[in-house]
Amino acid sequence: MTNELVALLDGKEVGRVRRDARGRLAFFYDGAWRTATDAYPLSLSMPLGAREHGRNVVEAFLWGLLPDNSRRRLVRRTSTKIAPKRPQPMADTIA
Repeated sequence: MTNELVALLDGKEVGRVRRDARGRLAFFYDGAWRTATDAYPLSLSMPLGAREHGRNVVEAFLWGLLPDNSRRRLVRRTSTKIAPKRPQPMADTIA
């Protein structure tokens, strides 16, 4: 399992979701994206003004990317042994 997920928009890197040694997620905007004239935030809860966004915001954002029926399927799956409160491994599983 990877500890980093690259976020791309129109082929441009806008940032990375990273998991630390304790399993906590954080999102870091790419510096070039933050200063680009056409840049916009991935979410209103993750403004460009802050380079880094913490666990609660990132997990809520990632949960929001999963369709409702995928969330239900993943929460029910026991064979993957993924904790239902950890969206990045779930996203890795269905990707």
